[in-house]
Amino acid sequence: YQRRVRGILNKRKNNNFLMRSLFVLSILVISIAHLCLSQPPIPPNYNQFRIGSTNAPVLLEAFFDLMCPDSAVAWPVIKQVIEHYGTQKINFVLHLFPLPYHHNAYLASRGSFVIASLDPTLDIFWKWIDLIFANQAQFFNAPTRNKTANEVIESMGLVATQIGVPLQTWIQGLTVDSRFDASGRIEWKYGAFRGIYGTPEFLVNGVWVAADQSTTYAQWLQLLDPLFTIFNETASSVLDK
Repeated sequence: YQRRVRGILNKRKNNNFLMRSLFVLSILVISIAHLCLSQPPIPPNYNQFRIGSTNAPVLLEAFFDLMCPDSAVAWPVIKQVIEHYGTQKINFVLHLFPLPYHHNAYLASRGSFVIASLDPTLDIFWKWIDLIFANQAQFFNAPTRNKTANEVIESMGLVATQIGVPLQTWIQGLTVDSRFDASGRIEWKYGAFRGIYGTPEFLVNGVWVAADQSTTYAQWLQLLDPLFTIFNETASSVLDK
């Protein structure tokens, strides 16, 4: 009799352990499913930082970190490419993707939204991109190791004053106004959602391309020229019908 009782108790213990294990596993599965299926934030404007027409046949997207030396190297070549094709043929969109190991990258990204808010034409924004790339070395990790975040913000703001950005507007935008913090977060999450993990990275008509800071002007033309040929042939065939 005692043996039977012990057997029943052991069976109940095993069943309880199994039920607890299944419960924990179900919670884990639900949590993972929630993470996978949760809605990422939707950017309010996909073409927020754009050069060119949205009707252009080629969409070139770049993901840059403003504290990334490789992004700084790639930018002049991209500007050449845009100038070569013109704004009716190419729609260039810049996405800011601050990398976590560049300690001041997010401040530069958030500040970019502050600057963009000052000029709907974005002329001052593109001047800022040139300016911050030219001055990025002073905001690398080593030179700012002993500076507080507020000191870095002010130093970066002094650079921004060179293109007419009021220092107080800059500081307030990076320390008080939560809109620009939200914009920076959404921008970064968009890049993460697209699978971006480094900079610079590029998409052409929505497709990742094997281009980086070493890609030359001639190589970019070699990549893009066939797309314009296809577009022109397609347009001609439509007109002939």
